[in-house]
Amino acid sequence: MEGWTSLTEDEYNVVWDRFEEDFAFRPSVLAADWPSIREPKPSITFRFTYDEAREDNDYESWVLARLREATEPESALYALNWQHESFWFRPHQATEFEIPPFPDGDYYIFLTQDFSAGLFGHPWEQTICIFGDCFIDAARQNLPRLLSTIHRTSGVDRTLGREQDVDPNA
Repeated sequence: MEGWTSLTEDEYNVVWDRFEEDFAFRPSVLAADWPSIREPKPSITFRFTYDEAREDNDYESWVLARLREATEPESALYALNWQHESFWFRPHQATEFEIPPFPDGDYYIFLTQDFSAGLFGHPWEQTICIFGDCFIDAARQNLPRLLSTIHRTSGVDRTLGREQDVDPNA
């Protein structure tokens, strides 16, 4: 598929080890363990429902357009699929997604090479976290219906008014 190149086994291991370390990634289906990452500052985490997702046919094209706006034409991002094949993703060359930007049953992560910006989809919490200034600025344009409910901002729960820290030692 154009714009997608599989990570080598060494690249896969290095990227996932760094992601787990930098974001204190704790995969879990248990609500008590969410969020499953230490959400960066700045970030916006949106809550969605699967019913909304089925009705929003524009989400993937919206994400592709925003990733193109936030990156240079020659840029390659990491596209990570938890415990599955992961890729180098070149949004300016791609016309479709090998790994969907919508978490439809697994964690899907799109990251800049320096890990400063990206998108983290959590299928069980039903959230999508967009982080890093360049992605947030692009994402604020014409938000799709799927991203209409802000759940957290920079790790602060909008309903509880407190930070949702992830303990990397838990």
